[in-house]
Amino acid sequence: MTELGELTKIGVKYHTDKAWQKKHTETYSKIFDERGIDRNSEINFLEVGISHGCSHLMWYDYFKNANIIGLDIWKIDEYYNKPDLTPNDEIKYFTDTDGEKKDKLEYIKHLLKEKDSRLHLFEGCQTDVSGFRLLRAIYNDMHVIMDDASHIDDKTKETFLHAFPLLVSGGIYIIEDLESFGSKVQRKVIKDFAYWKDNGKFNYLENFDDIESAELIHSGGRYMFGLICKK
Repeated sequence: MTELGELTKIGVKYHTDKAWQKKHTETYSKIFDERGIDRNSEINFLEVGISHGCSHLMWYDYFKNANIIGLDIWKIDEYYNKPDLTPNDEIKYFTDTDGEKKDKLEYIKHLLKEKDSRLHLFEGCQTDVSGFRLLRAIYNDMHVIMDDASHIDDKTKETFLHAFPLLVSGGIYIIEDLESFGSKVQRKVIKDFAYWKDNGKFNYLENFDDIESAELIHSGGRYMFGLICKK
């Protein structure tokens, strides 16, 4: 049995489906290595769509010197308090290295209040350009951008239009949940990665001049994500 990598172990700790279900974390680790991004890199990591913050805590724990930035249409409290989003105990709590059971929402609030905190949350819609302009003004550039928001074609397309220009040269852009099943299948985006493979350009997403490569990656059986690298 192959030993789990450190990113996956941390992801399981915080119960993000990127680790325990989709197995994306093992592939992400390889991609980070290939792009020269290690755990001590001083980077800006933007996650669009954070839900209960499980993966946000994973990124915070894994990247020791990175700013971990989240953008979501709802405040983190709303995810924990809305009746239709009530989390189970695996999402509400985690066990720290000392074996102590901790409340995840309270831990996130604590990190946000820390002096020189590396964890940052912003309320905003993934299609609203003003939110990305604000992030540009505060952080200048991003090294990794991950779209894990609505998983709806048109919104994914608009997010890419606004967010990709924020990437530094050599940065990576990830579009999650490009499976061919589920309630919010991104059919146009999935087809566009196939179009890129055959034509070296997109037919649906924006064709920025500084796109180095685009690839649809299978990382956990039927689970897929899109990887777009910047020159």
